[in-house]
Amino acid sequence: MESMKKLLPFLTNEELDDLLKKVLASPSYIYKDVTLKDLLVFLPTKDIDELYLNELKKGNDATYFLPFVSHETLKNIVELYCNDKLEYKIDVYKLAPFLDQDDIKLLYNYFLR
Repeated sequence: MESMKKLLPFLTNEELDDLLKKVLASPSYIYKDVTLKDLLVFLPTKDIDELYLNELKKGNDATYFLPFVSHETLKNIVELYCNDKLEYKIDVYKLAPFLDQDDIKLLYNYFLR
């Protein structure tokens, strides 16, 4: 069987969206030889953010999304966490390498309470 992964950089947005649906329909997030992780670099940030939040809400470890998640989404998570309004569990320490200094400061002040 030939690898579909080699085609990923050349797929249109429609083809990527179709492939993403097929990957997400699989309980293991694998379709043929393509995993969700393989697709992240090619997906729009909006889709990545939505997928990341859905995985967190399901209680799944979604650390592999972090390099691709928007700063706005990470900032929002930190703000909700620091205001005790986050509706799902998250290990905020895993976010640290992807946060800006203002977000780190917010977490620091939160932990000083």
